[in-house]
Amino acid sequence: IFRNLEIFVNHSRSAAYLPLVLAVENLNRRERKVRGVLFLIRHIESKTGHGSWGGHEFEIQGDNITQLTADLGSAYNDLSNNIKHLNMVEEIFSHITEIFTKLDVESSTKGRRTKESDKSILAAIQLLKEQATAVREQGTYLETRVRNQSTVLFSFLTHQDSVTNIQIANSSIELADVTRRDGSSMKTVAVLMMGFLPATFVAALFSMQNV
Repeated sequence: IFRNLEIFVNHSRSAAYLPLVLAVENLNRRERKVRGVLFLIRHIESKTGHGSWGGHEFEIQGDNITQLTADLGSAYNDLSNNIKHLNMVEEIFSHITEIFTKLDVESSTKGRRTKESDKSILAAIQLLKEQATAVREQGTYLETRVRNQSTVLFSFLTHQDSVTNIQIANSSIELADVTRRDGSSMKTVAVLMMGFLPATFVAALFSMQNV
């Protein structure tokens, strides 16, 4: 904020000096936040293989999905918060313009330098409004990309769950088959043992009373 105070110091005579500095500082922060979200989205798109910066294939593992999903949620919150702050910035610009219009920047009670500062601030506000609109539009565009990447990650998780369920089902079938074969083998061993044991032992075995 000190940098902006220095930038507009020549207009410090104007009543709009401090409100303008605060609005510009907030606008610059919103712009930096949008830029940060843009870099994050590009990174995620390069990993998922979908989107403007998508690669040729999915380059992330299941363990990373949770972190990427959390990053997307944080980015979406940042963009939503940006809208609130941009509304505040635009309200300040509109308020300054309205006040100056009512008071008339050409008022004879003001000094020459004050009048010049007021005119310069009004001219700057028109440009700053365009900047705020551009930041808002960029944020709206990034929201769409965030939602698209959320859908991609959700689809990947759903696919992973399906693959896991199939693997579990196949393992169950294999286990049942092994159990069945083991049971048949035990029966075969029992029959063979009875065939080789002495007849007297077998007779004694079957003649034993149940306890």
